Amino acid sequence: SFWRFQLRMARGILGRGVRGTAGWLWLPVVLAQVAHGFWPGECGGDPGRWALTDNHDLDCALRQLTLDRAVAVLGRDTSAQAIYDGLNGGLCNLTIPTTTPRQQSTSASTAAQPAATTIVVGAGGAGAVDSIAEALRITRAAGSGPKSVVLKAGTYYEQVNLGPEDSGTTIAAAAGAEVTISGGLPFTNLSWVPVTASLSSTAPSWGVGAFKAALPAPLPQGMSSFTGLFRDGRRLTRARFPNCADVTSTSCYTLNASGPAGTSPNAPMTPLQNTPGSMNLEVMNQNGVDMFADGPDDAKATGPHGASDGTLGHSNLTIVVDHPDYAWRCHEDCGWVAYSKWRSLLCDNADPNACRFDQTYNQQYWDQQVSGAFYYNDTDATWTPRAWADPSTGVVHMYHSSRWGGWIFQLQARNDSDARLTFACRLLKPAGVADDGTGRVLYEADAELVECPTNGDPAVVIGGWQEGRGGDIGVRYTDHRFNNSYFVENIKEELDFPDEWFFAAEEGPHGTLYLMPSSPADAAANFSHPTPGKAITVVATRHQRVVQALGEEGRPVKDVKIEGVTIAHAEATYLGRYEIPSGGDWAIARSAAVFFDGVETSAITDCRFDQVDGNGVFLSRHVRNCTVARNDFVALGETAILVSGASGEHRTNQANSTLYPAFNTIDQNYVGVVGVWNKQSAAYFKSVARENVISRNVFHDGPRSGVNFNDGAMGGEVLQDNVIFNYVRESNDHGPFNSWDRQP
Repeated sequence: SFWRFQLRMARGILGRGVRGTAGWLWLPVVLAQVAHGFWPGECGGDPGRWALTDNHDLDCALRQLTLDRAVAVLGRDTSAQAIYDGLNGGLCNLTIPTTTPRQQSTSASTAAQPAATTIVVGAGGAGAVDSIAEALRITRAAGSGPKSVVLKAGTYYEQVNLGPEDSGTTIAAAAGAEVTISGGLPFTNLSWVPVTASLSSTAPSWGVGAFKAALPAPLPQGMSSFTGLFRDGRRLTRARFPNCADVTSTSCYTLNASGPAGTSPNAPMTPLQNTPGSMNLEVMNQNGVDMFADGPDDAKATGPHGASDGTLGHSNLTIVVDHPDYAWRCHEDCGWVAYSKWRSLLCDNADPNACRFDQTYNQQYWDQQVSGAFYYNDTDATWTPRAWADPSTGVVHMYHSSRWGGWIFQLQARNDSDARLTFACRLLKPAGVADDGTGRVLYEADAELVECPTNGDPAVVIGGWQEGRGGDIGVRYTDHRFNNSYFVENIKEELDFPDEWFFAAEEGPHGTLYLMPSSPADAAANFSHPTPGKAITVVATRHQRVVQALGEEGRPVKDVKIEGVTIAHAEATYLGRYEIPSGGDWAIARSAAVFFDGVETSAITDCRFDQVDGNGVFLSRHVRNCTVARNDFVALGETAILVSGASGEHRTNQANSTLYPAFNTIDQNYVGVVGVWNKQSAAYFKSVARENVISRNVFHDGPRSGVNFNDGAMGGEVLQDNVIFNYVRESNDHGPFNSWDRQP
């Protein structure tokens, strides 16, 4: 009966020519069920690449239908092979369709205007300058009006910074030119020497077959290390355990935390008050009636989900109930956090290191103390036999036990006597009393990283903030999908696999780079006896934001265009500051390879975002009437496109505030693989935004939802004519589309 239902649904969609929005909202759900059942991997094989179900005819027909429609909505076939691969088209011998280019969307931001000033960037040619920065200095001096910066073929290693004075500027690749704007730092002509023997006294040997090179100069100011390294367009892998040949696959988290939960550092807690306008919970209906019992402290809920200790257990959240007679709008969603452990850290915004989440743009909505350590499974035959000379270089990537998101922690210590890995912490110390009359104690964080304490000293764990709330560490379940599967990277002694690397920042005058060749042939040709003039180049990630346009609500950047370039080598964000932007349970880094904040009538078009380690495009706060169109996003570390306003203290549901994105168009973009590092990622994410149009896009392959609406703020979003498939590859809930009914 299940398959008959699916077939009737597919026939209904086909009978309408697959034109209706409703049809394409349903189709990805059908495809996801055909591929996976209702849990990741339920049908066997790699859940990220669909195995055939028993109903082959229906399965293959849906795959062909999806491929045809995906190529049609994009209006181009440059990504057709990648879509075919995502559908595992070889199992069905799918036919890749040819395309007739569709009419491209037009808007005020993309209308062509003749440039009064044109500057050419690149080697050769009269009048050409060497850098984008130099070109922008010239165009700024030219005053207002349309200006054009034309990039000749090549790679430009620089961060592009745009402000209101750059309004009217187009930065575009020259006709037919392949152009990359890189956020990285290239290393060329390094002197590679072989690592001829194990550098560890333990067995088995490591580093055999690897090469190392001392950096000839210090890293640029502000860059102490790096998290990513690329060679010939390939993302290399930081030395890790266990090994993984393809970090974009779904099978790299192969260890399981075991034993009791690790230690939980104490942190100062803020009392929960229902004082209107306070930094705590305030829930009202449309008539302005407070929905909680009176009382200065530990307000009790009138709804069904009050905590057993009388507290609500979640703070810093304003919920406006839609109906004056409906006292509890959140249903079970709010009940999920109605426990005393779900509380907010009390922190001073002046010292962000004392806060678990960044409060620059918002207040905290969800929060949870995470463990400061866990027990690795030392009885498992797969646990590393190698000792680690310096575990503090390590980074732990872990799913929390509820498995709707992942955590990433800075490691500090490994204790083999009790099989424990301990994270890095910043100890908190009192820094005075707040001047608001409450008597609250303010805290500041020590700069030094130490092992997370076990004696109850207050501390903030470094990491675990990559999602808003999660489960426990160390709880073992019968169903392995709910275990804390994890891996550890950036450990020198684990350098033992092709294309792995490690940067020893303290070794030599400026640091030493270790690299394992791809193969013995690669080692011979490019390391041992390199061909003259053919020295390899590796590129380290440097800037999180490769291109950024920063204006203000009253003085925005206008009519800026980024066209036809590749954006690459963006630094990862996962151990930087995160925030919880609204009532959903996602956390985000307010950063991206291309970042717009305070921008109007501008566009990012026909670009390729190639393996950037953070987010792709971020439309932040006041961004109006902008276009993100016909771009390709491939193998991103986090989310491809984010649209997020300010919130909390900067609430945007006030009539006089425009600190939220609105009236933007996200059209005909291709997104293939997101969430390489951060597992609570999507192709498109929105929070505190209104009336944006997301149409004719193809989104496939990600760990959780393809599209996530993090709140019910303002509304008016249009999601239409998109093809979304192969999501929830690794997490245990969500679907191709997820929407929270939580107000900001």
